[in-house]
Amino acid sequence: MGKNKYLGDSPSKFISTPNAKPISYFDPELMNATLKGYKKNNFFSFLKSIFGEASTMEAVKHYKIGTSLARNGANVFWYIDEHQKVRGGKIMLYNPSTGKRLNFFSWAHSRLKQKEYNLKLCFYGSHLLETYPTKDVGIVESEKTAIIASLVFPKLVWLASGGKSGLNKYKFQNLRNRNVFLFPDLSKPGDNETCFNLWTNEVNKIQDEIPCKFKVSDYFESRAKIEEKEMGLDLADYIILKDWKPKNERNEQNEGIQKPFIRDEKITNINNEQFDNIRKQIKKVIQGIREENKKESSLKDKIRDCEIPSGAILENKELLKRYRAKYGY
Repeated sequence: MGKNKYLGDSPSKFISTPNAKPISYFDPELMNATLKGYKKNNFFSFLKSIFGEASTMEAVKHYKIGTSLARNGANVFWYIDEHQKVRGGKIMLYNPSTGKRLNFFSWAHSRLKQKEYNLKLCFYGSHLLETYPTKDVGIVESEKTAIIASLVFPKLVWLASGGKSGLNKYKFQNLRNRNVFLFPDLSKPGDNETCFNLWTNEVNKIQDEIPCKFKVSDYFESRAKIEEKEMGLDLADYIILKDWKPKNERNEQNEGIQKPFIRDEKITNINNEQFDNIRKQIKKVIQGIREENKKESSLKDKIRDCEIPSGAILENKELLKRYRAKYGY
C-alpha cells in the first residue's frame, strides 16, 4: 500500500466490473481507513454540538462518515449502494460551529487522480436499505440533511439525492414496493423552477414504471416565510431552528409538533385537508396542556406566597407535641 495525499496510509486502488461501461468501486479498505480522526472532523464537531456525542457516533457508524486529509476539518460522505459496494466519496468542508458549507468540494477519485474512474451514483445512504427492508423512505437533497433527519425521525430510512437535480429513474430502482416521502429544499423567490415542482415532475415521470407510493411534501414550501425562502432552508435547518430532538430526548410539546410532519399512517390513508385538521387538533391539545400547566404553576406560586401568622405556627407545633406525648407517635 502506497502513501497518497488523500489519506496518507490507504490503498489508492479501485475495482471495476467487467461490463462494457463498468461502474467503478473503491476498495472498502480505503473507506475504512477514513473512519477515524473525528476530533479533526468539522462535520462531526457540529453534529456533536447539537445532538451530543452518543447520537453523533450512532449516525457516523450508520452512514460511515469519514475524515479526509484533503483540507483541515474535511469529511467524506461515502456513497455505498444496496449491495454494500463503495461507489464514491464526496469530500466536503463545514463550519464546525454553524454547520454551513465552506468553499471546498471534491471527490475521492479525483483526489487520487483516477482519471478512468466511472462514477455512477446511487442515493446516498442506499446501503441502509438492506438493513431496514420494511421501513418507509425519506429523500432529501443533501447528505448532511439525511444524517440529521435520521436522528430525529428514525422511523424512516433517510437518503440524499446529492443535489436539486439528483433524481433519476436509475436511483429509484432499489426502492420498489416502498412508501417514499420526498422533502425538497425551499427555492429562492425568482428561481426559474422550484425544487418542489422539479421533484414533483420527476416523480410523475417514473411513478408508473416503478411500483412505489410517492409523496412529494410541500410542508415547507406552503408554509415558509419569504425570508426563509430567500435563505433556501431545508429540513435540517428547520430541525435545528425549531430544536426538534431525537426520540429519546423528546418531550410532549416536541412530539406534538413533529407528528404532523412525519406521520405513522401510510401515504394513501390521509389527504392534505385531513393532514391539516390533525395538525390543528394536536396543536389545540398542546395549547390546552400548556394552559393547565400555567394554572398549576400559578396556584403553586399563590400557595408559596401565602403568609401564615407566626402565632398559628407555634400553636400548631404545641398541639403536635401534645399529640405525640399522648399517643407515642
